[in-house]
Amino acid sequence: MARPAAWPPNERERVARLHALDVLDTASEPLFDALARAAMTAVAVPIALISLIDTQRQWFKSNLGMQEVAQTPRDLAFCAHAILSDALMEVPDALADPRFADNPLVTGAPGIRFYAGAPIVLADGLRMGTLCVIDRQPRVLSDMQRQVLQQLARAVAQALQQRVLAQERDAALQREAEAGQRLAHILQATGAGTAEWNTASGELRCNANWASISGRALTELASPSPQPWFADLHPDDLPRMQALLEQHQRGELPVVDVETRIRHRDGHWRWVRDRLRVTTRGDDREPAWIHGVRVDIDATKQAQLALAASEARARALYESTPAMMHSINPQGRLLSVSDQWLRRLGYRREQVIGRPLTDFLSEASAELARIVVPELFRSGRCERVPYQMLRSDGSMIDVELSATIEYDDFGAPVRSMAIIEDVTARHLAERRLIASEAFLERTGQLAGVGGWEVDLDTNEVYWSDETCRLHEVPPGFRPTVEEAISFYAPEAREVIGAAVKKGIDDGTDWDLELPLVTATGRRFWGRAVGSVQFEGGRPRKLVGAFQDVTFRRRAIASLEASDRRFRKLFQYSLGLICTHDLDGVLLSVNPAAARSLGYAVAELMGRRLDEFMRPEYRERFRGYLDRVRDKGSDSGLLHLIAPDGGMRIWQYHNVLDDEGDEPYVLGHAQDITEREQQVQQLRDWSVRDPLTGCFNRRFLDELADSMGDDEVWGCIAVDLDRFKQVNDTHGHQRGDEVLVAMGRFLQRHVRPADVVVRMGGDEFLVLLKQADERLTAEVVQRLDSERQQAPIAFTLGEAVRQSGSTLDSALAAADKRLYEARAGRDLRQG
Repeated sequence: MARPAAWPPNERERVARLHALDVLDTASEPLFDALARAAMTAVAVPIALISLIDTQRQWFKSNLGMQEVAQTPRDLAFCAHAILSDALMEVPDALADPRFADNPLVTGAPGIRFYAGAPIVLADGLRMGTLCVIDRQPRVLSDMQRQVLQQLARAVAQALQQRVLAQERDAALQREAEAGQRLAHILQATGAGTAEWNTASGELRCNANWASISGRALTELASPSPQPWFADLHPDDLPRMQALLEQHQRGELPVVDVETRIRHRDGHWRWVRDRLRVTTRGDDREPAWIHGVRVDIDATKQAQLALAASEARARALYESTPAMMHSINPQGRLLSVSDQWLRRLGYRREQVIGRPLTDFLSEASAELARIVVPELFRSGRCERVPYQMLRSDGSMIDVELSATIEYDDFGAPVRSMAIIEDVTARHLAERRLIASEAFLERTGQLAGVGGWEVDLDTNEVYWSDETCRLHEVPPGFRPTVEEAISFYAPEAREVIGAAVKKGIDDGTDWDLELPLVTATGRRFWGRAVGSVQFEGGRPRKLVGAFQDVTFRRRAIASLEASDRRFRKLFQYSLGLICTHDLDGVLLSVNPAAARSLGYAVAELMGRRLDEFMRPEYRERFRGYLDRVRDKGSDSGLLHLIAPDGGMRIWQYHNVLDDEGDEPYVLGHAQDITEREQQVQQLRDWSVRDPLTGCFNRRFLDELADSMGDDEVWGCIAVDLDRFKQVNDTHGHQRGDEVLVAMGRFLQRHVRPADVVVRMGGDEFLVLLKQADERLTAEVVQRLDSERQQAPIAFTLGEAVRQSGSTLDSALAAADKRLYEARAGRDLRQG
């Protein structure tokens, strides 16, 4: 009895792989017959087989020399033994081999005496069968013959695997053809344009939508033609499109996906989105055909640009305002801060974003914030909360914080927008810094476009993967008609139902924007576009597209809200806000700025700012206009005249907005008049003698420090004679009167640029700017000649501070002269 071969340890996996090849019981194929014939020729035998070992049989894919049978039982198969190893199995004489001596295939037809089988091993290591050769006479193979059989067996394995790939490719081509038909319906319904262009011949194939997006008819597009995606392209977009297409053609990008502008037939520019891909390459791997899809996105893009412009205006106001501003989340962590916030506290932006606000407050203020912040997010606002904020150098500033809350579309609080007024200077010098509030919000994003199709005969619904994604269901989801309608919000179902019915009744297309609810419960706005396909006069299919337009609807709403917020901020801000053109003509003024100057808003509009300035400041204003025009921004002080003739001092930081057709300057300022007056008063108090109004020794020290080496000053030392007797005889009040009168006497005899200093007690000093010995002597002579007008007798001593010398040396020389004059006088009187 024949001895059946053992089963390989991976038999179940091996048989499953064999069945997956889908080759059993198929017709003969020339390639496999050729490989078997090559084996027969190389070994010079009468029989060659390609044998595949199934569960209970061996089946011949190629059969040369045994055409009378197509298969044999596995128990009798020599090849069942051969697949137990990767090595070639050779049986020189079957009658001498115990495994096969009584095998019916040996003792009977076909009378096998010699057998050699090379296993057919696939890439995953599984053995499917053998390429075997059989002879009716005993024999032994040469080494070369063994190598040939093994190489041919490897070729059979590759052929089996390539056969599967070829079948899969045919199936994929069929699916691609069906998908292409569905895609054509989708593109037609959505208005998307398609174009195919041959790089060698210039042949152009495109649909009518491609032409209509640029306002042309399909017949107007020439073929052959240059690359259609470059036709009518905006010059600024051309380099980017060329660069991206070159990257794609080199294999660096899987697809070109770009937004560009094209010139419409009527002359205006329209925004489109192009997706380009090389679909066919030649033998040299160079692109042969390029396919493109174009979608008109002009309406959406214009809404985005308008929103961006509004946001830019609000952002410019936020970042350029002299006020301190910040935003925190409900957990009290900083989300954003203005540039002034950073400058005033001495931090960099990366040092503060994401940190708790309490990190920048004093201990007492941090405790207060832990109470205020939760209440702020509960009530929606807070006003003038007093805090102490910690600067980077460890010092503190006093602030007052006012804030409002920003909510999302569902009414949940998202962030605060706070204005922080630095009141440190007001506590020290009774002044107030007023800051402005800005508000900015980004919303939404543009969704994709999905396709759908309904077979009216079977009621089967097809959704593309994009449509499934928009409804938040798995790709490949196939809803019923009722399920598809159920995704619409209840109030929209009747609308879409009526549109579909009308389309079926009279062929009317529909294009609707309706509210929907996804499978996860998320609400969104969708654009449903559809049409009815008729065959033989009756409706057969509904085809169309679906698009998430939530972003566009929200973008338009956000644009309107942003404009409203900007107008409110302008109208009600306590900061001084105005705009003017590049000639300084006022275009807009907020009420706070008008109140600061003491005018009505209407009295300021259309007038040049330098009309409210004294002549000496107008030249500076022209320099300010030049700086704003050249650099885009400027900071400094403006000195303006109120109706009562008083001076108003504005500290400003202004920026140029040149993105529109007419550039203008956005100005933001604070009124620091009161602070400047207080600073000047403190300055006078610090450098003047409170009794006589003359300058004091502190001013003298500052003047000495500021003198240049080449400056010349005349110095006259003045000492009152017998002033102590006045105090002793008439009292100190009379002595004070004499000192005041003496100060006035000296001031009448000098120029405005000269300086009179009370040195203390009964000593005065007169400093004559740019006065040499001659001019100094003339002043001394004039004082001496008018002694009778003085309230008391006095003694003088003069000197000149020359280039390269110090003021102290000149004062010492003048004192010496004074003492010498007094000594000579006393000697003469004695």
